[in-house]
Amino acid sequence: MRRKILAIAISVMLLAALVACGSPGAQTDTQTSTQNSGTADTGQAVADFQTDVHNPAAEVTDASEALQYLKDGNRRYVEDKGINRDTNAADRDVLKDGQKPFAIVLTCSDSRDSPEIYFDQKLGDIFVIRNAGNIADITALGSMEYAAEHLHAPLVVVVGHSSCGAVTAAVQGGTFPEALESIVNTIKASIGNETDVDTAIHTNVDSVVSKIKNDEIAKSQKVTVIGAYYNIVTGEVTWND
Repeated sequence: MRRKILAIAISVMLLAALVACGSPGAQTDTQTSTQNSGTADTGQAVADFQTDVHNPAAEVTDASEALQYLKDGNRRYVEDKGINRDTNAADRDVLKDGQKPFAIVLTCSDSRDSPEIYFDQKLGDIFVIRNAGNIADITALGSMEYAAEHLHAPLVVVVGHSSCGAVTAAVQGGTFPEALESIVNTIKASIGNETDVDTAIHTNVDSVVSKIKNDEIAKSQKVTVIGAYYNIVTGEVTWND
């Protein structure tokens, strides 16, 4: 009789252990723990990667720091390792009362030439001025002066790009509508008799950089002005600094 009772007790204990091991709650706890561990690792990796990203609430006064933000951003873009974009709402909240862009970017209107993308920046990071051929006309200069004097951006970057249609038109010549002809003639004045399009693109950038450096507001605000070249095929930006 005692043996029978002992056997029944052991059977009940074994059954209880099996039920506990196989219960959905136990499996869920294990899975959750594993998932949380993986999420923590991923989150740390993202946090580590975001250390080279500008905080839109922070004012940057050092041009070299601003330039590094752009170089880091282009590296991320080329490597397809863009910044985490889930901070848009928080960024808008920070920016609703003002902006502190760390750089002014003058570049072409070409749809393939978007500096917020190839510099991998967010809202409030860069003050962008765009027109065909990235020329320093009166409106571009006025926009630059505003950002330098009132927003205190310490860096101006003039970015030309490969296969620029406006510079190509200036090199090849032709008949153009009045407004477009004004742009083409401005570029022609910068590139002279240059016949190689890519060389002309670089020459045009150099001419615009020189013009901005001689602007009275740019000089009084002591902004750093440099040129750059964006390759629309590789995505890489090369610098004239």
